[in-house]
Amino acid sequence: MSGSRPISIFTPGKIKVSETFIQSHVDRLPNVVRVSSWPLVPRNILDLSSRLAYKFLKVGDAKWMQSRIRSELKEAGCEVVLAEYGHVGAEIAEACWQLKIPLVVHFHGFDAHQNSHVAEYLERYQSMFQKASAIIVVSNTMKKALEKIGADPDVLHTIHYGVNCEHFSHNKNPDSNLSFLTVGRFTEKKAPHLTIKAFSKIADDFPEIQLRMIGNGPLLDNCVDLAKSLALEARIEFLGEKNHEEVAQAMATARCFVQHSIRAPSGDCEGLPLAILEASASGLPVISTIHAGIPEVIEHEVSGFLSNEGDVESMAKHMAIVASDDATVSRLGCSGRKIIEEKFSLHRYISELSSLLQRVSVG
Repeated sequence: MSGSRPISIFTPGKIKVSETFIQSHVDRLPNVVRVSSWPLVPRNILDLSSRLAYKFLKVGDAKWMQSRIRSELKEAGCEVVLAEYGHVGAEIAEACWQLKIPLVVHFHGFDAHQNSHVAEYLERYQSMFQKASAIIVVSNTMKKALEKIGADPDVLHTIHYGVNCEHFSHNKNPDSNLSFLTVGRFTEKKAPHLTIKAFSKIADDFPEIQLRMIGNGPLLDNCVDLAKSLALEARIEFLGEKNHEEVAQAMATARCFVQHSIRAPSGDCEGLPLAILEASASGLPVISTIHAGIPEVIEHEVSGFLSNEGDVESMAKHMAIVASDDATVSRLGCSGRKIIEEKFSLHRYISELSSLLQRVSVG
């Protein structure tokens, strides 16, 4: 984009395979001049050459840390900064303010919801809310959460994630696909054990259906043990972590997508699960929950089925419908693909984000 502002992006460490939304910012936003890693813990936000020097400094030396951040901003020659995650924005807000560089902070999920994390950063968040030029949220639920802790509604902007539909094949032959698919880390907020329990309730009635689970995480071993205890180890396939292309292929050969997202005991919630957008882009019905930003994408009985959090019986009933009714699978999948194309495309998402970055100002 000719004449666009130079953008500097700050990320919390190396971009993870699952953080395709951040990678899309790096790859598609116009005039990104630098990508810098600034992890959560101060002693880790230094590059390797500075770690030794830091050992001789007091932990939490705020003045020294701010000097490092200002130097990074000056070297980048940027005119606007995009901070990925709220805590990264909190770390760099003061430096951006001092240099009169507009700061846009993009919240993604746990950074707005996890109780311990928000409590740890609350004062810095509230200071950041006063200094940032804009705060991006990915759902209206997240918007309300940040308003509750002091964010000015006028500074908050809801921009839903988007996906590149060209990367996902529209599944037009659901009757030939006999697998339910889930993609995501095995964490409390994704409640993979509840997906397994729902599947167990229909397994006897539909012996040809398999549950394929992509991802790793702290609850993986527990879920493997659960599958064994339910005598479903031959019916549930744990595939581990897969790259973006492998996920797209798995979606192209699945019958539906399932994910039982919940609010974890820690308070952690989804932002807007990208895998759900990708599943709809693949023409898959989505079986999920009324949680965070999910109902803003999936319309109940239009592009999928939604249950209340923790309602395993309801999810099982929805699984049974999808397992037995090819016409419903086709109707929901086609509707979901159309909704993604019209409202949640990657082009729309990047355009909205880019427009905001180009127009924000300090103060």
